[in-house]
Amino acid sequence: MRLGSVHALRHSFATHLLAEGTNKSMIQKLTGQNDIKTTLRYTHVTQKTLNQLESLIEKIIHKKAGIPSHSLLQ
Repeated sequence: MRLGSVHALRHSFATHLLAEGTNKSMIQKLTGQNDIKTTLRYTHVTQKTLNQLESLIEKIIHKKAGIPSHSLLQ
């Protein structure tokens, strides 16, 4: 990806929208993509997404260990 290219701009725009929680179909419309598969190539895993995944894994582990989910908020 060349710095300053239209492709780079579209890629960054889509990634930032995803990080802010924008729906993928909305990102598709905003970036002018015809096919959602094309749009998904522009969206990368963000740190926020990784943190949410870790939280989900932690909930599963705590549930199996019998720890109440409200204790996760502490």
